[in-house]
Amino acid sequence: TEGRNSGFTIDGSIARFGWSLDAQYAESRPTEDTPREGAVNVTQDNETIEAVAVRYRERSRTRSRSMNGQIARSLSRRVTLRARGSISLGTNRYDVTDNAYLAQTNGVAVKPGDPSDDYRQSYRIEATYAPNAFTSSTFGLEVARIELLQLNADRSIVNKEDRVYRSDWVWTYRLLPGLTANQRNQVSATYTHNIYVPKNNRLALSYTALTTLNARLTTHLSADLNHNLIYSPNGGYARAATDGREYFSVSDATRDYSLYGRLNYTPLSALTLSFNPTYTANQRDDRSSGTAVPTSRRRQLGLSAGANLNSGIGKHARVTGSINRSFDSRRDVSYSGGVPGYLPRTAYDFWNGSLQFTWNL
Repeated sequence: TEGRNSGFTIDGSIARFGWSLDAQYAESRPTEDTPREGAVNVTQDNETIEAVAVRYRERSRTRSRSMNGQIARSLSRRVTLRARGSISLGTNRYDVTDNAYLAQTNGVAVKPGDPSDDYRQSYRIEATYAPNAFTSSTFGLEVARIELLQLNADRSIVNKEDRVYRSDWVWTYRLLPGLTANQRNQVSATYTHNIYVPKNNRLALSYTALTTLNARLTTHLSADLNHNLIYSPNGGYARAATDGREYFSVSDATRDYSLYGRLNYTPLSALTLSFNPTYTANQRDDRSSGTAVPTSRRRQLGLSAGANLNSGIGKHARVTGSINRSFDSRRDVSYSGGVPGYLPRTAYDFWNGSLQFTWNL
């Protein structure tokens, strides 16, 4: 395979009247020659004689152009406004660069790769409110559009356009000198439009809440706790017989829960004890009939605990090591027609450790 690339990037920034603007334009044109193997159907009098295996070289030409920028301003001591946007276009083209194989196919050319285009654009607006050093909140709205296009007629059935709308709220609050709470709430919707097969149009929704607690209880003891919840209903569109309009209909919904903990205790500068519990759960329901029918359930528990040692011995020696125990248990339930089928529980429990002694002359 032989390849080469050419391109350039332009960066710029400006600050005027309290506003700051940063922008970038980039263009890239990589080319790659690759040996290929394929088959060509040799025809005579509109009848296929045979499929001839051939070897040839194909050149792929990719061109990508992108531009992005960000503008920001502090409206007051407590409020900051930011906006950013981006746009990009990628094209992929393919050519067969040799013709030695034509003697095997009676002049019938091999078909090169399918040309395609990839177009993306997005913008985001957000505002941050920080009334003091202990509290801050950020509200954001993001809109994106993605088009993936196959240019050959026999592949155009997969052409689609995605429109993504996302809104989020992130806040941080220091409850105590050693305790900080963070939370991220996000709502998103992805509309998938199949250009030539509108009956396959889809809508995927997602509601996410991520909560984090970071605590430094003493100079030797710290703890973190993370809880994540994701609810994702999705489905297609059905045309109503009464008014002829298409209405969204939920086909299935998924719920994911996760809880992660971390506890670190350092009684000595050379010794750290840790404990890390985790719990995850997933459930999926079929909603195509109008009611929630369970299709799968999963529960998983993990525990990890151990000790780490890093101590110097005299001026020239050091001993390092660790010992850990890990436990994990998982149970899956698969439903058929609403009837649960319990799969065997899987679990593992093991120890691992290492010890190293080094001496510097």
